[in-house]
Amino acid sequence: LIAESMSLWYSGQAEDFRSTVRESLDIAEREGLLVWNGILYAQVAHLELMVGNTKVARDHLELMLPFARFGANKKIYLGLSGWADLAEGNIDRVWQKCQQAWDIIEAEGSPMFLIGGHYLLESQALRMEGRQTEAEELLAKVEVIAQVLPWYFRFSVLFLRAQWAFQDGDEERGTTWLRRLVKEG
Repeated sequence: LIAESMSLWYSGQAEDFRSTVRESLDIAEREGLLVWNGILYAQVAHLELMVGNTKVARDHLELMLPFARFGANKKIYLGLSGWADLAEGNIDRVWQKCQQAWDIIEAEGSPMFLIGGHYLLESQALRMEGRQTEAEELLAKVEVIAQVLPWYFRFSVLFLRAQWAFQDGDEERGTTWLRRLVKEG
């Protein structure tokens, strides 16, 4: 069921994903196999943040917390929690969580998808602070990572480029990025 939930998540089948995750969590609880719960809670939080449901994402981050004391789960938790902070406009908390994540990344290393995720988060925080040049520089780093992990980052890069163009009042550039997003994303 874990593989099925991930497949549903990546294919955007939100309701089927939620149902499969509930079933997976029920089985894990019943059988005492809680090792995957942290990742399942993280996936739900990620999906809910993508659709703008910060409250439900926060609920699942709270459930994830016992599984996020160290390692990859801790870095994932910090990134998702920082994303929720970003959605709520709490930029100071975003920077605190990013710093905690970078401390762990420097000490332990990290998969490229987590590093790219933190660059995405930081680029958006920089943008919200009006630091466009720095935001673009970090997004360019994500674009390089997207060459290796296109399935994970290509959509995000194109989406942010379109969003930022529209925020700047550049309808033509925003539309160009949106077209690329639909074609390539």
